[in-house]
Amino acid sequence: MIRSQEEVEQAISRFTEADWARLRLVSNRYAIYPVESEDLLSESLLRAVHHRNCPINVDVVKYVAEAIKSTAHSEKKLIRNRHELVPVNEECATQPSLPHLASSVEERLIQEQTANNIRSKILSLFDDDEIALLIAEGMMEEINGEELRELTKLDQSNFDSKRRLVRRRINKAFPQGWIA
Repeated sequence: MIRSQEEVEQAISRFTEADWARLRLVSNRYAIYPVESEDLLSESLLRAVHHRNCPINVDVVKYVAEAIKSTAHSEKKLIRNRHELVPVNEECATQPSLPHLASSVEERLIQEQTANNIRSKILSLFDDDEIALLIAEGMMEEINGEELRELTKLDQSNFDSKRRLVRRRINKAFPQGWIA
């Protein structure tokens, strides 16, 4: 059984701030240049409502999060297959035209891979603690403390303790800073 379009729209209209924070977190995680996080989230919501089927037994927040991942994957394929047109003239015949572009693309890929490696190393510190993992992800995505606290459903004291635990584990694992 699947939900109707109206049921999905109603469920989305009832999302809490914590639900939206979680979706922004997923969107930030899967956004790739040149697609912005907010654009990815908007496109995914559109697809979730109009172009996909949400099973009744699946939470709509989880369903939209999966739509974000799927949309990001589709966009990544489009970007990978996009070709840039280069004008051809006499100058182009005598000079190589795109060596600077290749190095910037290589640099961007290396930076992205380095950032993903660092992110993976940091997040692996919290494999044993789901709430600490959520807080670490939120901190990396620059979600403000109040939204993170709502997302984790912790009271202020427990949230502060958990955030200190996250900072201490990271500082212990990386005493010299974020080195890949």
